[in-house]
Amino acid sequence: MEELDLLNIEGRELPLIALRGKVLLPKTLLNFDVGRPMSVTAAQKALDGDSLVVISSQKNSVIDNPTVKDIYYVGVLAK
Repeated sequence: MEELDLLNIEGRELPLIALRGKVLLPKTLLNFDVGRPMSVTAAQKALDGDSLVVISSQKNSVIDNPTVKDIYYVGVLAK
Protein backbone atom coordinates (compact mmCIF):
# COMPACT_ATOMS: atom_id res chain seq x y z
CA MET A 1 0.00 0.00 0.00
CA GLU A 2 1.34 3.42 -0.94
CA GLU A 3 1.70 6.20 1.60
CA LEU A 4 -0.79 9.02 1.17
CA ASP A 5 0.44 11.35 3.87
CA LEU A 6 3.11 12.93 1.62
CA LEU A 7 2.78 13.96 -1.99
CA ASN A 8 5.68 15.11 -4.19
CA ILE A 9 4.86 18.33 -6.07
CA GLU A 10 7.56 20.18 -7.99
CA GLY A 11 10.28 18.55 -5.90
CA ARG A 12 8.50 19.21 -2.59
CA GLU A 13 6.82 16.63 -0.45
CA LEU A 14 3.47 17.92 0.77
CA PRO A 15 0.89 16.25 3.00
CA LEU A 16 -2.28 14.98 1.35
CA ILE A 17 -5.76 14.83 2.85
CA ALA A 18 -8.35 12.75 1.00
CA LEU A 19 -11.94 13.92 1.39
CA ARG A 20 -14.87 11.52 1.35
CA GLY A 21 -18.02 12.75 -0.36
CA LYS A 22 -16.78 16.34 -0.72
CA VAL A 23 -14.92 18.34 -3.33
CA LEU A 24 -12.83 21.40 -2.57
CA LEU A 25 -12.56 23.98 -5.35
CA PRO A 26 -9.93 26.73 -5.63
CA LYS A 27 -10.64 29.97 -3.78
CA THR A 28 -13.41 28.43 -1.70
CA LEU A 29 -13.78 27.72 1.99
CA LEU A 30 -14.75 24.23 3.14
CA ASN A 31 -15.12 22.95 6.68
CA PHE A 32 -14.49 19.25 7.19
CA ASP A 33 -13.59 16.90 10.02
CA VAL A 34 -10.20 15.21 10.09
CA GLY A 35 -10.53 11.86 11.81
CA ARG A 36 -8.70 9.09 9.99
CA PRO A 37 -5.16 8.51 11.30
CA MET A 38 -3.56 9.21 7.92
CA SER A 39 -5.49 12.50 7.60
CA VAL A 40 -4.56 13.54 11.14
CA THR A 41 -0.90 12.80 10.35
CA ALA A 42 -1.11 14.85 7.13
CA ALA A 43 -2.76 17.79 8.93
CA GLN A 44 -0.13 17.68 11.68
CA LYS A 45 2.70 17.64 9.11
CA ALA A 46 1.16 20.68 7.42
CA LEU A 47 0.85 22.53 10.73
CA ASP A 48 4.42 21.63 11.70
CA GLY A 49 5.71 22.91 8.35
CA ASP A 50 4.55 25.79 6.16
CA SER A 51 0.84 24.94 6.58
CA LEU A 52 0.49 23.80 2.96
CA VAL A 53 -1.56 20.68 2.29
CA VAL A 54 -2.93 19.04 -0.84
CA ILE A 55 -6.63 18.22 -0.63
CA SER A 56 -8.28 15.86 -3.09
CA SER A 57 -11.37 13.66 -3.17
CA GLN A 58 -11.69 9.92 -2.99
CA LYS A 59 -13.22 8.15 -5.96
CA ASN A 60 -15.25 5.90 -3.64
CA SER A 61 -16.24 7.36 -0.27
CA VAL A 62 -16.83 3.92 1.28
CA ILE A 63 -13.11 3.05 1.31
CA ASP A 64 -11.63 3.66 4.77
CA ASN A 65 -7.95 3.35 3.84
CA PRO A 66 -7.54 4.67 0.30
CA THR A 67 -4.43 4.12 -1.77
CA VAL A 68 -3.13 6.43 -4.48
CA LYS A 69 -5.37 4.78 -7.09
CA ASP A 70 -8.43 5.57 -4.94
CA ILE A 71 -7.79 9.34 -4.98
CA TYR A 72 -8.51 11.70 -7.86
CA TYR A 73 -5.35 12.96 -9.54
CA VAL A 74 -6.49 16.59 -9.41
CA GLY A 75 -6.66 18.37 -6.08
CA VAL A 76 -6.24 21.77 -4.46
CA LEU A 77 -3.21 23.19 -2.71
CA ALA A 78 -4.55 24.71 0.50
CA LYS A 79 -3.24 26.56 3.52
